[in-house]
Formats: sequence, structure tokens, C-alpha cells
Amino acid sequence: MRSIVILMVCAAVAGAQSDSIAVGEFRQQVSTAFTVDDGLPSNDIQTITVSGTGDAVEIYAGTVEGLVKYAEGRWSISNAFPSAALEVVHGLRDPKGLLVVRDGELISLDEEALKPIASVPGRVAGNHARAIVAGPTSGTNLFLLADDGVYRIGARNVEIETTLRTQAGYESSMFALAASSESDNLTLAVGSETGLFIYKERAYDWKHSFPSDGHRSWAPTNVRGVVYDSENRLWFASPQGVGRFDGEWTLYTGAEGLPYNDFTCIAAGTDGDVWFGTTKGAIRFDGETWEYRQGKRWLPNDEVRAIAVDDAGGAWIATAG
Repeated sequence: MRSIVILMVCAAVAGAQSDSIAVGEFRQQVSTAFTVDDGLPSNDIQTITVSGTGDAVEIYAGTVEGLVKYAEGRWSISNAFPSAALEVVHGLRDPKGLLVVRDGELISLDEEALKPIASVPGRVAGNHARAIVAGPTSGTNLFLLADDGVYRIGARNVEIETTLRTQAGYESSMFALAASSESDNLTLAVGSETGLFIYKERAYDWKHSFPSDGHRSWAPTNVRGVVYDSENRLWFASPQGVGRFDGEWTLYTGAEGLPYNDFTCIAAGTDGDVWFGTTKGAIRFDGETWEYRQGKRWLPNDEVRAIAVDDAGGAWIATAG
């Protein structure tokens, strides 16, 4: 059986009684799984995202049988995309809304109203779209990641980042894309088959990054995840390990407690923590402690397809099972 699972952080407080001592709050993660029995049209979940904040938060999941939305405690099937397999769903926090890629079209969805934004160029037809990100300011273009590169979505045209294609290699597959929240300077990071690449507007074009930490220097390959966390630090995940850039690199392997390294995705939490999806479970890291969530207690299936974190800290995990 395939489904979505959400890991929520709950609190338990030891009460003060005549023969006990009040010892404060203990945070406990609790897993809740959703299946077709809860309103999903299919349990085969490909992608998931969060839209809105606070009481207006909505969760969107792309399934092989269409788009579904979770709001006010229940799942509902979107009339806009019934029975359609979606490549990417990307939730907008402010203003609330959703961006969807389907059949080579980038579409905005707001309250079931569809607005086509751009057509993906013909050379990308058949190339799987993997991610959409928006720059930190309203005037910044959208960026779409496909297998063959990054596309800048302008008001009138769609252009591929040619320097990235040259740097990464024309045969290199692209896996992950992230945008910094730095408001005055657009910064992008891409994880690809051949490495980690970074772009900084008004500073430099795409550069191949080789993280180093003390005596270690890496040339990571198959970088399956990149993200900027809530403190605007860059993270990447690859078979070589995990890296974090905060003015300088810190690298993590099994020696530093990393539980597993066959990554599929990465997502930023709310307090500087980061979630990693793998082919064998999910991992949360708060900068000090690694938490490994694997097996039926936590996930219906260990193959994690995507993770999205809401502003209350709940991690919504799309799995293959």
C-alpha cells in the first residue's frame, strides 16, 4: 500500500502532583499515514508541497491519478487536474497559490482557476521537470529545473542557463534546484550528476563548487538534493555525504553521525533543521542530532519521493509505498 505520511512534533508535559516534580516539556514526533481510505485517489504519490501559512495552510500532493489538496483536516481531489500525473507541484507561501508542471506546460493554479504561464521549449519535451523555484523578490523570474538544465521563466520568454549546461556537461542530468532567500542578490544552487553548481547574480555566473572542510576536499557527484535552510545556509546531499555552507563548509559523513547516504531529496525545516529523503527512510538533522525515520513505525514505505515542511514544523513525506 502506498501513501503519504506526516511527522508532527507534539509536546507532553509532566504535571505537578503532590508526589512528583514538574520537569518541563518533552517534544515527541508522531507519524500519521494517509491512504486511499482517507480520500486519496491513489496511494502512488510522486510530489508534495505546502501552500500558504498559519490557519490558511494547504498541502498539495501530485499522484498518478491527479492532484489532491489537504485542508481543514481532509483531502479533496482537485477538479483542475483529475486523473493527471503531474511532474512538479510548487506551493507559494505568499501570496498563496500553486505552480504545476504538466505535459511541458507551467501553470498557475489559484482556487481551481488555471493560468498558463509558459510552455517548456521543445528540446525539453520528454525531459522530466524536477523543480520550480522563485527568486527572493517579486521582480525575480521563476526558474524551472528539467533533466537537461535550468530554465529562466520570463514574462515573454523561456531561456536555458547556457553556462550551467557548459559547466555541468551537456550529457549531465540535473536533480535539484534551490534559491537563496537573500533579498538583494539572486543566488541559485543546482545539484547534478556531475556535481554542485552555484550562481550568484552580479558576482559570478555558474561555478562548479568543490566543498572543503579542514583536511577534506570533495568533488561530489550525483548531488540529489540542494536547499537553503531557514537561516539561509546552503545544504547539499550526495553519496559522498552532506555539506552545509555558512561562510565556510562543514561536511558530514557516517563518522559525524550521518545514518544513510542514498539520497532522493532534501527540504528545509522551520528552525534551521533539514530533512533528507532517501531510498531507505527519512532523516532529520538539527545541527547536532541525526534522527533516522525508517520502517513501518514511521513510513508505509522506505522509498521517499519528496518532503515538504509546513510552518508549524510538520514534515509531509511522499513515499512509494
